[in-house]
Amino acid sequence: MPHPPRLLVSVRNAEEAGIAAAAGADLIDFKEPLQGSLGMVEPATLRESVACLRQQFPECVISAACGEVLDWDGIAAGVLPAVQYLKLGLAGLASHSDWKVRWTKVRRTLSAGVEGSESPSWIAVAYVDNELAQSPPVEEVIAAAFETGCVGMLFDTCSKGEGRLLDYLSEERLISLTAEIQQLGLLVAAAGRLSIDDVSRVCQTGVDIIAIRSAACLDGDRGGSISSEAIERFRTAMECLVER
Repeated sequence: MPHPPRLLVSVRNAEEAGIAAAAGADLIDFKEPLQGSLGMVEPATLRESVACLRQQFPECVISAACGEVLDWDGIAAGVLPAVQYLKLGLAGLASHSDWKVRWTKVRRTLSAGVEGSESPSWIAVAYVDNELAQSPPVEEVIAAAFETGCVGMLFDTCSKGEGRLLDYLSEERLISLTAEIQQLGLLVAAAGRLSIDDVSRVCQTGVDIIAIRSAACLDGDRGGSISSEAIERFRTAMECLVER
């Protein structure tokens, strides 16, 4: 089997972050699930939550979702805390020929508002349900991620009420895309309502990170509360697969 992936858990506040980190998440990702696939946590809450997490788990790797590019039309960015990774979605941009320009412009603006002297690294997001999301095709996003200095790619679903990752992207295609991206020197993360039943299939693709929200919540409700038991079950399933 390819190298074992790390586990990322998406959380909305400091309380959830502490639970996820204590339950064994390798990366903590801040986002507001009720605001969409990459819903952004309100900047003040994000700063407070990151500070609390740093106190409890100083070595924790942290990322944050920044919504969609179109969310930032005419809106000034607030001050963001220093985190390792930021993500920004491309929903609604398929019909915009200048989408790469708009994407990189918002990224520069957000990076400039991050506290501290070190700029965050960017993870590009390719929505596998790009027709529903009206976002650029996966292959175009991969090329743009490499061209614009992103350090990784996340495959995700934009709509959380339609299909799941593997409904749109076959294992064979995910294996091929993952190898292609890793040859470019970028990380690969997979998300999109993944469940414990998907662990074996996704781990076999060679992705670097498996990202969950629904599977980390009570009853699989991504808008509900984080459950340490759910996270521990998911992590155990990953570890058992590695040990085989």
